[in-house]
Amino acid sequence: MLSGASNNKAPILGSLFLTTTLSDPFSSAFENDVNLSYWKMSSKNQADHGPTIQTTEECRLRNASKHYRDAANSTIYRPPHYARVVIVGGGMAGLHTALCLAERMHNPKSQDANPPPLKHGEKSWNIFATKKHQMRQENTAGTDKIIILEANEIGNGASGRAKALERLRNIVKKYEIDCGWVESGAVEASIHEMDVMEDEDEEDDGYRILTRQQVDQIMGRNLEANSQNNLYKWGEYDANCAGVDPFALTLGLANAVEQWGVKIYENTKVTTFAKQSITPFSNQQLGTNEGRYTVTTNDGCKIHCDHVVLCTGAESGLSKRLSNSFVPIYTWMAATEPLYDNCPLKKETADCILCALESEEKLKKNKRPTTGSPMCGDDHFALNYWRNDNKKSGRLLFGSLCDTYALPSSLIAWRLRNALSEVYPHLSNVKFDYVWGGKLSVTMNAMPLIGRDIDYDNDDDSAGTTDGGVWFNTGFSGHGIVPTATAGSIIANGILGIPDRCYPEQNELTKTDLETDHHTQLWQLFHTHFPSSSWNGYPFSRLGAGVIFLLYNTFDWLSKKGIPVPRLPEIW
Repeated sequence: MLSGASNNKAPILGSLFLTTTLSDPFSSAFENDVNLSYWKMSSKNQADHGPTIQTTEECRLRNASKHYRDAANSTIYRPPHYARVVIVGGGMAGLHTALCLAERMHNPKSQDANPPPLKHGEKSWNIFATKKHQMRQENTAGTDKIIILEANEIGNGASGRAKALERLRNIVKKYEIDCGWVESGAVEASIHEMDVMEDEDEEDDGYRILTRQQVDQIMGRNLEANSQNNLYKWGEYDANCAGVDPFALTLGLANAVEQWGVKIYENTKVTTFAKQSITPFSNQQLGTNEGRYTVTTNDGCKIHCDHVVLCTGAESGLSKRLSNSFVPIYTWMAATEPLYDNCPLKKETADCILCALESEEKLKKNKRPTTGSPMCGDDHFALNYWRNDNKKSGRLLFGSLCDTYALPSSLIAWRLRNALSEVYPHLSNVKFDYVWGGKLSVTMNAMPLIGRDIDYDNDDDSAGTTDGGVWFNTGFSGHGIVPTATAGSIIANGILGIPDRCYPEQNELTKTDLETDHHTQLWQLFHTHFPSSSWNGYPFSRLGAGVIFLLYNTFDWLSKKGIPVPRLPEIW
């Protein structure tokens, strides 16, 4: 009888153990750090950009010598007692938000203010410290009251694919950011037959429909005449895309915001922040006021502030609204060994095919000729995306996979190789020199979260949004290089009370617009139409998302085998 009772309990205990192992809290507790990316490992000038990997866990002010004469004093590494705006997260979203805030605090009538004449990169700064520090303070216009926390891994990761990028292009040009910018365009291939709606018209803004043969030729798939590898059915080319080095781009953005006097603190982690029952910020009370919120870091430092902007990733735990909206998803990339002339993506081949599709009149209108081989991707549910590194080495940078749990590096590399071999069978034995990846903050509707956390608003908050608030600018679901530039502008306008421009060709905001109180800002539209979720399936959000992903991946596999299956609704 005792033996039978034990046997009956075994399945129950096994089930409990399995569900506990697959639960969100257990999975988060045992996750390893993300590998350093190809961009970071291959950077030769990392020391010139300021240290990003520290040997100490103490709070450190990035490039302290650019802000203070006495850079050896350890007290300057601690955040200030008061800041008007605290941005949590030193990635692209946080840096773009800080940059837009700094520009518009300096000149609220202009959506794109010119930076101060003082360049961040001047190495002779300390020689003229006193005089230039005075000039800097005159140019900051209050931007020295903006600080960025949790800037621990600036510039690590991302694929370097940038689409619909006019605003980002202007930022790179204005601040002279050397980020390996390549006007390349992008080819998106489909494993599904073309729908009638998708072939209605070809637009004049750079999109062109491609046949199966054209897709294979541009991608350099080098298939034999009798090959049965008909992976892609058709595709389209988008000329308004560029390739960048995301590591260099992020460091360039960090240098740009420091040029305005914004301070970036490394090795800091925000543990809590709370609302204070005191009056909001005003210039007359500066020095005596304690701010609307108190932010506490892991080393016990307390910062009082009026605005908090959450630009953190998955599972930060600082906001219940954000925690209920994310499902952490892993994606991975690999950089092959140098392929040199054997790299399948070649600019000359792509240019030849694309030029044959264009009329002579359209070719004359092409103001930005491509300067590199096109980036590529497809519409597998677990997207494949790849590009040439556009260097003499000719590495192929290949990304894929969509997982809800951290997996061993050997298994990740094996699966990436299988995905690469499906696209390029002749590269099945190519060595991977780098493999990296990490968690994406994927929202339930795959739309970014841009808005205000009203849980931290006062009940009688009638003074307006400019006096203080908690904002969020996150959840870009793996597409953050370009959207963060626009999202940062939207949040900055919300904090400063500046109306969002509806038409990009307008260079100046009219006085009437600036004085309009009832103007609906873009953050309010995002907040209304793309709100945060009330529940993401916690504590089994990963398990639930994993089951859905398995279903979609199975349908993709059946479709490639020629088995007729219905198209499932698109998630992203």
